[in-house]
Amino acid sequence: SFVEATLISRQNRFDEARPLYERAIVQAVDADGPTSLAAIEMRLVLAHALIDHHQPEAGRKHLNTAIETLEELGGWSRIRAARVRAAFQNHQAGLRLVSYPETIAVLEAVSAFLRAQGSAIPAAVLAEIEFHTAWAHVDWGEFALARPLLESSIPVMLSSTQSLRKQFSSAIYQGWYAMYVGDHEVADGYIRQAI
Repeated sequence: SFVEATLISRQNRFDEARPLYERAIVQAVDADGPTSLAAIEMRLVLAHALIDHHQPEAGRKHLNTAIETLEELGGWSRIRAARVRAAFQNHQAGLRLVSYPETIAVLEAVSAFLRAQGSAIPAAVLAEIEFHTAWAHVDWGEFALARPLLESSIPVMLSSTQSLRKQFSSAIYQGWYAMYVGDHEVADGYIRQAI
C-alpha cells in the first residue's frame, strides 16, 4: 500500500494516495505494535505531503504522533525526534505556516537539547540544526543573523557526507543568500555549482 501510495502521489494524485498511506500505517502498527519504526517513517512521509498539500493540521497530527513515538522509544530515537522536529518546523516556516519567533524558539530548544547530550552528538548533527536556524533567519530577512551560522555549519555538514543532495542544498541556499544580500556574482557562482 505504501509503495502504491507513493507512486500515485508522484502522479499528482495525492487525494487518492492519502487513504493508501493511512492504511499502510495501520497495517504497520497492527504488525509491529504501536512503536513500529515503519509506521513512524510512513507518518513522516504523509505529514510532509499533507503540509505541502495545504492540510497542515492533518500533517501535524501525524508528525506529532511520529515524534512522540520516537521519544517513547528513547535512546538515539530521541535524537531523531529532535532532528525531525527541527526540520519540519523549518519547512513549515518556509511556507509561512508558523511564525518566525516560534520557529527560532523551537530550533533553539532542539539545539539546547542536543548540546546537553555532550560528545555523543556528532558535530554534523549540531551543524544541521545551525543550518536550519540560519535558513529560518534568511526566510524572514534577518541576514546578519544568518551569515555566521551559514559560514560555520555548511563546512561541517559537507565534511561529514558525500551526499549529492546536501551538496546541492548547501550550494543553492548559499546562492539564494548571496542573491538576497545583493552579491549577485557570488550568487551566480553558487547557483552554477548547484546545477
